[in-house]
Amino acid sequence: MIVTRQKTIPCGFKPAFSKPDYAREWTAFGNQKRNPDHLINQATLDPDILVVRQDGMQTIYLRP
Repeated sequence: MIVTRQKTIPCGFKPAFSKPDYAREWTAFGNQKRNPDHLINQATLDPDILVVRQDGMQTIYLRP
């Protein structure tokens, strides 16, 4: 799993899922077709998926 600790998200990426570190359930932004666990696994292979952990929150960003 690739997790970045960057402060700025590159242009074109939009949030897909988010959750605090202590939570089990993900919050979806919009209608998502893929499971967040699947996206995290695919983040190592797909440059259009970005997983960011920042300030106790884990967020998955997708480039449309």
